[in-house]
Amino acid sequence: MSAITQTAWLPYLRPSFEGRPTKVSTPVPKTASESSRPAKDPRLTASHLQIDRLASLPEDWDGHGSAKPNEHAVERARQFLEDAFRDTSATVGWQSPYISASEDGEIVFEWWNGVRKLTIYVGVEQSAFLKSWGPQIVEDMEDGVLIQTWDPSLWAWLFE
Repeated sequence: MSAITQTAWLPYLRPSFEGRPTKVSTPVPKTASESSRPAKDPRLTASHLQIDRLASLPEDWDGHGSAKPNEHAVERARQFLEDAFRDTSATVGWQSPYISASEDGEIVFEWWNGVRKLTIYVGVEQSAFLKSWGPQIVEDMEDGVLIQTWDPSLWAWLFE
């Protein structure tokens, strides 16, 4: 790949879990009526707009064969966002996530609190989480599959 081609997409990528690239973009200013599904709470409008932008990515959006976000994963991500917001805003409070796309067509949500990081991968059929609190993969990380849309214990762990 030429340096010119790399320059076009390189600023939009960052390494993520296991070196998988994720799309980094800033929301395009839109009105709430232009989004594909309006937020139930105005505090989620920017997050829904970011999901809209990611949903519009083409196949091979990074030049390395990455899948475009799957429409079912996008809808599951919207529901995940609403469920997480509803649960956390009623307890310890809401913190907007960093939202990106994985090379596998998933929508990725990330939150940080000090050294703790919570990453949720929302796919077509299931969602997975990764908790990390240090650099050691075995001792400082835990992963798993979410049984329900949102697990309140993950938020409790992030902010304990």
